[in-house]
Amino acid sequence: MFGFARKWFAYHAKEYVDPLAVRHLKEIGDVWNQHSAELEDFWRLTSPDECASLMVAFLDELRREWPREFSELNPEGLPDAISEGFRGSIKRAYTVGCMMGKGWVSKEHLSDFNIYLGDELARDIRSVLKGAKSKGIAFASGFTAVAVRGHLKVLQLKLGEESSSQG
Repeated sequence: MFGFARKWFAYHAKEYVDPLAVRHLKEIGDVWNQHSAELEDFWRLTSPDECASLMVAFLDELRREWPREFSELNPEGLPDAISEGFRGSIKRAYTVGCMMGKGWVSKEHLSDFNIYLGDELARDIRSVLKGAKSKGIAFASGFTAVAVRGHLKVLQLKLGEESSSQG
């Protein structure tokens, strides 16, 4: 849970691009390209109910921790381009969680990727909604909740494979 001071700093901080984060994003892209078929299968095998639960996890995190961003992000009221980008970001966060579960990227990579996704969504919302003050860190928090589910799914699959090979 974010405390008052942390949120205050998050809302008043200047945007800063860390060169290490940029390198992490490039490395994620390289890993994604290397394993694209497996990652597409991972997403394709995600049931519609699981996909819906990813959106719920994202929105629950915002509702609980970031009410301003929750109120500015109304999936039904978003223009189609932002709504489509938002759904794509949910998929990417979940898939990068899978990459971490497989040991292909570090938690630092995952964190930097979620911050990137959050900043991208915040910029899109601020460009469309007059007076919107959304911050990327809030959306990054929501994308982290989604990525954790991707990570856990991989661990569950690994556990299932181990138990079936022992049985």
